[in-house]
Amino acid sequence: MLGKHPPAAFGLPPNRSARSESGPRFRLPPTRTSPPASAPIPAVTCAACGRPVAAARPTCLYCGAPLALASQPAGATPEGATTAPVERVLLVLDLAGIDAAALTGALGLPAFEAGQWVRRGGFRLHRIAERADASREAARLADAGIRVRRLAEAEVRAAAQPLVALAGAWRVDALEVRTPEGRAGLGPGQVLIVVKGPIVRERQAAAGESRRLRSAAPEGGLRIHLHRRSEVRPLELDPEAFAFGPGAGGSALLQLCAWAEELGRGRPADDAFRYLAPALAPSQPVPGGAAAAASALAAQARRRGSKPLLLDNVQQFRFYSAWRASLERQS
Repeated sequence: MLGKHPPAAFGLPPNRSARSESGPRFRLPPTRTSPPASAPIPAVTCAACGRPVAAARPTCLYCGAPLALASQPAGATPEGATTAPVERVLLVLDLAGIDAAALTGALGLPAFEAGQWVRRGGFRLHRIAERADASREAARLADAGIRVRRLAEAEVRAAAQPLVALAGAWRVDALEVRTPEGRAGLGPGQVLIVVKGPIVRERQAAAGESRRLRSAAPEGGLRIHLHRRSEVRPLELDPEAFAFGPGAGGSALLQLCAWAEELGRGRPADDAFRYLAPALAPSQPVPGGAAAAASALAAQARRRGSKPLLLDNVQQFRFYSAWRASLERQS
């Protein structure tokens, strides 16, 4: 039973000091004081490749094309438009057993980079496009010998809005958590896929600030998504903001990883997000959406003496986790 014998996480020995008390009188602890969960920040869509990118950089992370600060957020409808929203599709490459030469020919990748993709395998987001364009691109890639999976953007966007667990404990053979929307429980056999990813944080440098005088970079973190069979929205575990039951101690990270390992036993576990270059965006929402966030970042960088903004890749991880789980749900 996990409550008595927590499994090891990532090959490390069990962390017995961090287990939570359980029993008929146990109550979930009040959430410890922490900043409220930020609202989702929509990503700017690259006009060249169609993929969502963070607003903290002047060029697309994937194809290098310049990003216009006035770009519409992904999936947004232009102001004043009377037509129905355009239905878009994600194209995801299935790299299992693919030929590197096929990637080089179809995508124009250097031979070395194509070889790296093949060795890593798994899935890779190719682009987001309107349905007709996506069909043509999928057919072109299929003719080149590349397997392509299609996902409805609306479904992925829904899965990118996680239910953040604020506190919880292990009860017998299930995890019980408190969220901003009430209590939720999750037991073995109810998990579709577990997705983990490192969180990178940086402070935006102000104008004229020397790199040598810049304060130390903020510490990174980890997020764990437990995607449920019965719900599109996953449970999100954040070791830095999770409150345990009475008597808990030790490493919150190891304990949450142990619970995720037990709940996801026999189900896929994906940690390939660590291979992606971080796409940073403001950690707190900026009124006005993604275009306003991009403008605020540009203005902040030019303003001397201003307080640097904290940037992270949380939104990038949530979107990655969403399409990866949508692939599993489709299967």
